[in-house]
Amino acid sequence: MQKPLLYEGTWQQAADYGLSPALSPSWRVALLSDSTVSRHLEWMTGENVETDCLEQFDIGMEVEGLPDNVAVIKGPRSQREVHLSVKGMALVCATTWWNTAEISRYLGESKRPIWSNLASNCKELFREVTQLYCGYSPELQRKFGHEGPFWGREYIFWADGQPVTLINEIFSPALEEYLGPMEL
Repeated sequence: MQKPLLYEGTWQQAADYGLSPALSPSWRVALLSDSTVSRHLEWMTGENVETDCLEQFDIGMEVEGLPDNVAVIKGPRSQREVHLSVKGMALVCATTWWNTAEISRYLGESKRPIWSNLASNCKELFREVTQLYCGYSPELQRKFGHEGPFWGREYIFWADGQPVTLINEIFSPALEEYLGPMEL
């Protein structure tokens, strides 16, 4: 039996209601911050973050079955799935959607985290956290090797008033070692 979604809301709802007392300050920063997760992981763990690109493929103009906000990214689009890992352990699973013609403009080296690519090219982007959620997933349980619930967030990178990419990140419960208990 699938367990229910425990939480779903916008960034503003999460910041204004309920989540603040339920989560440790470290988890609040990880979920609500508009800074990069890979940079936070390096600070928290004291280790280099590796980007394991599991797959990248063209999806054309397709949006059916994808998150609603994929439609704000100009098509044709590419979908990219990565794990952000420390010492070989996946701590974040991320899926990103990009305009196919512009992906190389922002991701010069696919083995490096997005923020590292952006910093080396002096690219400045605005991040809009659009959604936070917490729930269960057998697939994520297999990927992370941990039982849920799993916290996740969705955000859009903007440059010059235009959406660049939609990013969906799911956090491993293994992060409790660095962030404290993942309570709800």
